[in-house]
Amino acid sequence: MSDSAKVSLRNAQIRQLLRRPGQVACSTRSVPRRTTMRLLRRTHRLDRPTCLGAMLYLFIIATLIGCDSQSTRPGPDQARGALIVVIGPSETDPQWAGIAGGAQRYAGSVPFMRVQCVAPAADTPRDLLAKVQETLADRPQAVCLYVADCASARPAIDAVLASHALVVTMGTPCGDVRVAGHVGPNLPDGAEALGRNLVRIAGGRLTYVLVHANGVDEQGTRCYQRFSEQARQQDIRLLADATTPRRGESAAVLLRGLLERFPNAGLVVSLDPAPWLLPQAGLERELRAANAGFRFATLSAVPALWARLGTPERPGDAVALVGPLDGEIGYLAVEMAAQLLLGGNQTSRERTVPCELVTADNLADFARRYAAAANGLDVQCYLPPVDAK
Repeated sequence: MSDSAKVSLRNAQIRQLLRRPGQVACSTRSVPRRTTMRLLRRTHRLDRPTCLGAMLYLFIIATLIGCDSQSTRPGPDQARGALIVVIGPSETDPQWAGIAGGAQRYAGSVPFMRVQCVAPAADTPRDLLAKVQETLADRPQAVCLYVADCASARPAIDAVLASHALVVTMGTPCGDVRVAGHVGPNLPDGAEALGRNLVRIAGGRLTYVLVHANGVDEQGTRCYQRFSEQARQQDIRLLADATTPRRGESAAVLLRGLLERFPNAGLVVSLDPAPWLLPQAGLERELRAANAGFRFATLSAVPALWARLGTPERPGDAVALVGPLDGEIGYLAVEMAAQLLLGGNQTSRERTVPCELVTADNLADFARRYAAAANGLDVQCYLPPVDAK
């Protein structure tokens, strides 16, 4: 074989080696010169021009292939001055003021970053996506996005990820591996606490009806299971239960049907708080017409429901509320986003906020801590009136 034919054969062998899957490094630093020369020697001796050409070929391939996907994330220096946007539920959602207050509370500890809180005008997928697209025009480095329903929020999550911003979700966990982290209330723990204390909060009432979301989604199922496991051990009788196929209006319809069937039920437990947070016109009147003396407990402790607890001296129609300090959700979400931008190590990408059992007896303490967690939010107008002595 002639010398020129040998050189051509060796060059072909080099190209074949370079094309093998998994053999090409993703950065020029991972192709040291010594390794390159060892590879070349395995194909016999090469003349200097051929050696230099092969090294150049390696360099070009490594550069074109690119590197670790994490290299596009800003480091600590670039994160200074970064914009973190908190996108909440709708402007009128009773949780939003608390979440936004918590986000601003953390913002005070990172003055070298900007934190902006915005919310869609209405609680619809279209309004959420529109608000996200409007926000992305400011090119945020991270977005903390409130999720009420995973399917409805998916287009909004996709839009944020397409902009190369980090995503930290709040509210309902979706299990999306693309997001950087999640912060939400521990509602299953709260449901368990409600079931465990059912007799105590019932105040002598011996029966109850239950509205739940078992089978609607994973969280609804877990809440039902945890509540039921504890409630079965209590000396109080479950008359009937109903599963709402969708959140919201249907829960109110089911609740009305249960009270019409059982007009003497002492307690209504609603693991879906929608009937109390979004009451339909005339619903309360219809419920009282069916059962005049019932009281209720639900999985929400937003300020809008506090007055319904009443006071120890003058109880209201709610015996217990179960929910988190909403400010902690906003605080922890922004904290997680900021630490990720700064390159800090995260031992866990999911944080939960405890849910507390709130009654007329401990409402004042809960309200004080709720306001503090929400950066000093004024909640006095939500408290039940106190009788003058």
